[in-house]
Amino acid sequence: MESAHISSSRRKEKKLVDLIYLDKYQEGIDLKPIYQSKINTWLDWMNNKLDKVAFENLGNKEQEEYFVVNHFLRHFLLSRFQWILESVSNEKLRQRYLLVLPPFTQQGTIKNFLLHFFCLKELKHGELAYCSLNNSEKEIRILWDIYKLVKTIDTVAVLKKSVAGGNPFQSQFSAEYIDKTLNTVEEMLNLLVRICVKNEHYEGIRYQFPLGVFKPETILNRKENHSYLINSVALEKFDYRNYFFHIYYKPSMKARYRGKDLSFRYNYLDFEIMRQEFLIDWLNSRLKNNSKKMSVLEQYMLGNRSFREIVKQTPEKEIQLLKKLPYEVFNDLVAHVNETVDREDRAEIDPLSQAKGEFSQQLKLFRKAKELTKKSTQAIREYVGTMKESINKTINVVIPRTQTEKEPEKQQLELESNFQLRLLKAEEINFPFFHQEDHEYPEHLGLLKSSIPAEKQEEFKNNVDSLLNSAGEERLLSRNSPMRERVLPILVKEKTKYGTSMQFLILGTSSSDNGELNTGEALAASRTIPFFVYGSKVRNFEMGETVESRTIMEKSFHVYHPASPEVVKRVLFLVDMVSKNESLFAG
Repeated sequence: MESAHISSSRRKEKKLVDLIYLDKYQEGIDLKPIYQSKINTWLDWMNNKLDKVAFENLGNKEQEEYFVVNHFLRHFLLSRFQWILESVSNEKLRQRYLLVLPPFTQQGTIKNFLLHFFCLKELKHGELAYCSLNNSEKEIRILWDIYKLVKTIDTVAVLKKSVAGGNPFQSQFSAEYIDKTLNTVEEMLNLLVRICVKNEHYEGIRYQFPLGVFKPETILNRKENHSYLINSVALEKFDYRNYFFHIYYKPSMKARYRGKDLSFRYNYLDFEIMRQEFLIDWLNSRLKNNSKKMSVLEQYMLGNRSFREIVKQTPEKEIQLLKKLPYEVFNDLVAHVNETVDREDRAEIDPLSQAKGEFSQQLKLFRKAKELTKKSTQAIREYVGTMKESINKTINVVIPRTQTEKEPEKQQLELESNFQLRLLKAEEINFPFFHQEDHEYPEHLGLLKSSIPAEKQEEFKNNVDSLLNSAGEERLLSRNSPMRERVLPILVKEKTKYGTSMQFLILGTSSSDNGELNTGEALAASRTIPFFVYGSKVRNFEMGETVESRTIMEKSFHVYHPASPEVVKRVLFLVDMVSKNESLFAG
C-alpha cells in the first residue's frame, strides 16, 4: 500500500506480528501540494501524448482514447480537486474530502485508475500507451465495476436501515441529508447497473452477483459464443465509464432512460464520509473495549506508538485518528479488525479492503480473469482443458452415464417434505475436493478440524465414515495429491418459507501415506481426517464470511468459512440427517 510500510523488526517486543507503520500519516498534513503534483505529472504526460497525436499519423481509435483521457484529467479529476480547494470553506471537511477523493489514496493512485478505465497498457519502462481491448477484456472490467456497485448498493441499504431504525450512526450530517444522499446514490447506482447489464441478466447480477463470471470456463463460454452479459452500447463504446466519472466527480447528472429524463443532485464524497462514519461508529461504540479489536490496533504504528497505546491513553482520539487516515489505510485497518473479531461482532457492511477480507479475495479472481481475457479463444480453451485434465488425473473413479441410470429428478430423495438430496457427479462440480492450493492444504485442514467442537468430533468422524462406506467405492470420487481423499458431494434442496434454498455439502476423508500430516499435534494424532466443504447458491450472511466460489451444474455457489459456528452447526445437522437415510444410495 502506498501509505503504509510493513515491518517486523522495528520493535523487539513485537515478535509475533508484523507492525504496520503509517509512515505517510502526519498530523495536519497538507494534501493540496501532493495532489497538485500528481495531477501536474499526468497532465504533462497527456500533453506529450497530444503532441504526438498532432505530429504522427495515429489511428482514429488511439487519437480518440487520448482525448478521452485528457478530458477525464482536466474536466473530471482536476475540476473536482479545484472545487474542493476553492468552494469548501470548512478546513476539516476539505481535508476529509481529499482523503476520500478517488483515486489519490487508493492502490496505485492515478496510474491504476487510468489502466482500468481506459484502453491503455503499461510498457516495460513504466510508460503508458494505447492498447486496443477485445470485448472479453472490456466485459470483465465492466463486470468488476458492477460487482463493486452491487456491494455499494448493499452498503447503502445497511446505512438506510440504521437511520430508519432510530439508532443512527454518529455523523456530521443531519438525518434528513443522510436519507436524501443515500436515496440518490442508490437510485444512481441502480440506474448504472441497468444501463450496463442486459435485461435478461439484470436480476441475477443485481440481487445475487454471480462470482462465477470471473471463472475461466465461463469467460471461454461467453467469448466462444459472443454472448456477453453487458449491453452492446456499454461494451463496444466503453462509455459506461463516463457515468462513473460523473458520480465520483460532479455535483449533478442528467440521464435519459427508457424515454424518461432523469436528474440527480448529489455529492458522492459525502456518501463516502457517511460510510466511514458508520464504520467508525461500529469500531468506537460497538467494539469499544473489544480485546480482539485492540490486538489489531496494537499492530498499527503512528510514529513510535501503536494505535492501541494512543487510544488506551486518550480514548477520544480514536475517532479523530480514524477520520484522518487515507482511504486505503482506513479500509485495510477496518477489514483487519472485521476479520479478527467474533462473527457476531462483525460489521454489517464490507469495508472493501484490497488487502483483507472477502473483497480482497474476489479482487484476486478478477485480476486473474483480466489476464486471461487478453488471450485468444484457442489459448483460453487450452487453459481450461489443462485445468480439467489436472482434476481428472486425480479422480480414480468416475461413474459413466448408462441407459439404466436414473435421471437426476428420480435420484432425489425427499426428507421430511422439506429436503431433497442427490449425489453429484464429477462433471457436475468444477472442483469436488477439499482445497485447491497444495501448500495451504494442511493449514486449512487443521483449521477445519479445530472448528468442530471436541465433543462432536468423534460423532462427526463416525458419521462421515459411515456415509462413505454406505455409498460404496463406485460412487466416491478420489485423488492422491496433496493427500489421499475419498469424497462424496451432495446437492441439497431445502424448502423454506422464502422459497427453495440450493446448497451443497462435500463430505470426505483425508489421509497421508505415512500417517503423519505435518500440521501440528492436533492432526498428528489422527491418520484419517474427516472434512467438509459447505456452500449455498444465495449468499446467507448468517453463515459468516465466504472463502471462495464453486460452480455446480453451471451455477455459482458461495463457499463459507468452516470456522463459522453457524456453518458447523448446519453441517453437523445435515450429516446426521443424511447418515440416517441410506436410501440416498439406492439404485
